[in-house]
Amino acid sequence: STREKHTRECFVVAADGADKARIEREIKEMPNYFADYDTTVHFISMEEFKANHSGIPHGGCVIRIKEGSPVNAKIDKIPITKPIYVITKTLSSLNTSDIIENPTYQKRINDSGHKLLEEILKNSSIENFIKLSRKFSEDAKLISPELYEILNIMDEECIGSSMAMLGNTAFGLSYTPDTSIENTIITKINNTGIKYKKQ
Repeated sequence: STREKHTRECFVVAADGADKARIEREIKEMPNYFADYDTTVHFISMEEFKANHSGIPHGGCVIRIKEGSPVNAKIDKIPITKPIYVITKTLSSLNTSDIIENPTYQKRINDSGHKLLEEILKNSSIENFIKLSRKFSEDAKLISPELYEILNIMDEECIGSSMAMLGNTAFGLSYTPDTSIENTIITKINNTGIKYKKQ
């Protein structure tokens, strides 16, 4: 299962007096991101955050140029100058291990990924990102006919659309939160980083 194959770690600087149990629960139950994984939430001080985690760009659209832990990875950020919304529609899940253990998919993904990383680094705009993300999805040959139907609608309504890797999920980037597709999740890209607000 997904839970058996992947783990996630989340480092949080909580405000004084914040309900840490509630924060941890909300993070671990976040659908389509943490909920399907064994997630460990670490509460750390601002000093530790600055010393060990401040090299990670927060907010916006992050590009991972070289794999590795947060301290060792090489990452960059796509500049976003106006509000961008992410519209997602999930049809079902894909068996990740069947894909990443398959030599044919491995070759397609690696070949396309290396080539397209060079292209995004030459022109790191949000418009180019979504165009290249779609090319990557198409090169991997994982898009189902049903997902193509949703992507085509998103292409008409959004800046562009692609398939979330690795899931049977479409996502579109848009300047507005408007869509004709039912049962979507719509979020706004935060350019300043995640902040927890007391309620």
